[in-house]
Amino acid sequence: MMRIKNFLIYCIVCIIVFASFKIPNILIDFQDNNIELAVYDKNKNRRYIDVEAEKIYLVRAIHDMEEGKTVEISMPENQFLIVQNDFNTNFSKKIYEEIIKLQDYKILSGVNFKENSKFKMGLINKNYQNNEHSYTVNNVIIDLENYKYILNIENKTGKILYFSFKKDNLYDKENKKEMMENYIKYLNLHIIDDWQYEENEVDKTCTMKSKKADIKITLSETEENYMLSIHIIGKFKIIDTN
Repeated sequence: MMRIKNFLIYCIVCIIVFASFKIPNILIDFQDNNIELAVYDKNKNRRYIDVEAEKIYLVRAIHDMEEGKTVEISMPENQFLIVQNDFNTNFSKKIYEEIIKLQDYKILSGVNFKENSKFKMGLINKNYQNNEHSYTVNNVIIDLENYKYILNIENKTGKILYFSFKKDNLYDKENKKEMMENYIKYLNLHIIDDWQYEENEVDKTCTMKSKKADIKITLSETEENYMLSIHIIGKFKIIDTN
């Protein structure tokens, strides 16, 4: 009986000694597997952009601006200006020309700035910086008679990336898909060939998405306004700022 008891004690001691050597290795292997899994998940969640789409300046700019963290906001000394005689200053003339382009592309209609009319303009500059590139977006508010226009213009291309306007300024309410296709042409992004149209009647939004570029064009609707914009897929929700 005593021999059996001693034998059992000996077996337990051996098991404890063996486990003391093996358990740390098991834990290390388990930790390594978790690290590998975390790295895999991180890679899996990394935003994919087609190589050719990434070469397009505006695609890269949108990703850099919306994925970057450094943003500097600045305002001119005279933030609000009273301008007469049909957009005579260089900057206001540039804005006017881009809005006219949106009419030429059959995106907008009826945006008429009358000669000798007075309007109030607000300007805020947003400067985005990362390790390789920097971008400037001009946030502009135009208060003209009974109309208020809010737009963001990318400084290098001069393209309007966001535009809030009255509903009666939309060119064709019955064919929003064609209108959004025209906006893609205006942005010179029609060379991307995988745009897909979606419409959500509940949220009153229409979108054109490109998985290759990982960006989307969105037309949102409120009681009084439409908001047209371009963003990264799934990252931003448009909110009416009027």
